[in-house]
Amino acid sequence: MTASIADFLDASDGIGTADQNTFNGFSGLHGGLAVASLVRQMRMLVPADRELVSVTARFIRPLVWPIAVDADLIRDGATLSLACATASSGAGTSVEADAIFGARSAQNIP
Repeated sequence: MTASIADFLDASDGIGTADQNTFNGFSGLHGGLAVASLVRQMRMLVPADRELVSVTARFIRPLVWPIAVDADLIRDGATLSLACATASSGAGTSVEADAIFGARSAQNIP
């Protein structure tokens, strides 16, 4: 059985070798999946009332298996959180990302 995208996001380091090619694009992990993995890691660091407002990613080199993801909270203000993350493989850092998460507000628009 082929792993799903949800399986990948839940446990990217646990994806079987046979299923890894399912997620590959140009010589490595597909870019959208790489960014989704980084956002998921950053999401775990910010308060639950924050939603993703913006994400910017820089692709440095192909991201090949095995993949290590690291995330840090840069700033956690009253209504805004900033986070960064990297995805690395044996060749070094492959993808860097920065994200802005904002608090949801009541929309009382007539």
